[in-house]
Amino acid sequence: SDGKMLIMGSTGSYNIQFDYDLILIKIDLDGSIIWQNIYAEPGNQFPKHLLESKDHMYVVTAHSAVDLSQPDGVYFLKTNAAGDKQWSTVNLVAGMRSANHSIQMTDEGYATIGCRDINGIDEIYLLKTSSTGQSVWMKTYTIGNNYSNDAFGLIQMPDNSLITVGNTTDIANTHIDAFVMSTSVNGDSLWYKTAHTKADTAMFATQIFKDGNTNLVVGSQFHQFNDPTIFLFKINSDGNFTP
Repeated sequence: SDGKMLIMGSTGSYNIQFDYDLILIKIDLDGSIIWQNIYAEPGNQFPKHLLESKDHMYVVTAHSAVDLSQPDGVYFLKTNAAGDKQWSTVNLVAGMRSANHSIQMTDEGYATIGCRDINGIDEIYLLKTSSTGQSVWMKTYTIGNNYSNDAFGLIQMPDNSLITVGNTTDIANTHIDAFVMSTSVNGDSLWYKTAHTKADTAMFATQIFKDGNTNLVVGSQFHQFNDPTIFLFKINSDGNFTP
């Protein structure tokens, strides 16, 4: 919100196994570096999402992998506007594959979505944390009987419910569909809708944002015979398509 830009990434040494640390670089509009910081933590931290918190600080969500003796986890780092670390946490998630998107909720806590592998099924997880990144609860979901699911976009609605978008693959692995899912503020599933595709196609819902209070716009990628297309579609708060 200060008109500057923030770059996130990982930096590490090829001589040290499991030692990739998160790096943040703040630049001005001319590309000049204002500050850059490396945040050393045990294991690997691969940043996936960055947001500005309500108190105008920065919160990074990363995929944390320490070693094979424990599950991977969701890593949170909060810094002030100067890049000084305020706190960091790791919440372990059994079978974790991704940590794709986080939001700050109306209660000042955070919610993160991704997927995890449980007995060969990729489930979507929704992790709710406190305002300091401590786990409060985690819920998991599958879309129908599909065996592969992942979530990429998350938003909180005016009624405090949560809308998640992503993609799901049927058990026959014939095509990949986009989905939109609604849960309560406590993570209880309310409904889901899928955008079906034909054979040899794949549709991924990747972003979601509000158009006023009643409509959502979902950004997707559509692949057919290796010819990708990006498109938007609008739905109402019940998940139905609108003109």
